[in-house]
Amino acid sequence: MRILKFTGELLNIMGEDARKSWEKECGLHFYPGHQNSDEEITLMEVIDEAKAAKYYDMLGVEILTVEQANLVIAEKMDKTTFRRYDDALYGANIQKKIADGSLDIDLMQPDWTDQQELGFLYNAGVSGIRKQDFVAPRFVE
Repeated sequence: MRILKFTGELLNIMGEDARKSWEKECGLHFYPGHQNSDEEITLMEVIDEAKAAKYYDMLGVEILTVEQANLVIAEKMDKTTFRRYDDALYGANIQKKIADGSLDIDLMQPDWTDQQELGFLYNAGVSGIRKQDFVAPRFVE
């Protein structure tokens, strides 16, 4: 089994093929969860060697084994996300924890993303935040 790793915008790499039916016309199968839009990484399984061969030598395309692809999935596509689900509880709990000294809000860095901030607060025991782990499906030979 071959898996292609596209690094960059698919339209820039594949051209008009990015808008086609990948399975029928390109010989590639895309599985939900096998894309990281922040880093512009997309993995696709080769299902028709003859149709997919034209991508093998393209700039921004790398041929991976199942093991290599699964490592990319674990590192780049599995995600933990945090979401505030109760603003009143969240706000009140932060204020209480700051007041009783169990939360040092100054440890939060100004360059953190919203997800990093919510993760810090979640790990500090602030209520009103839900944690969700997403594990992308793995390739199996």
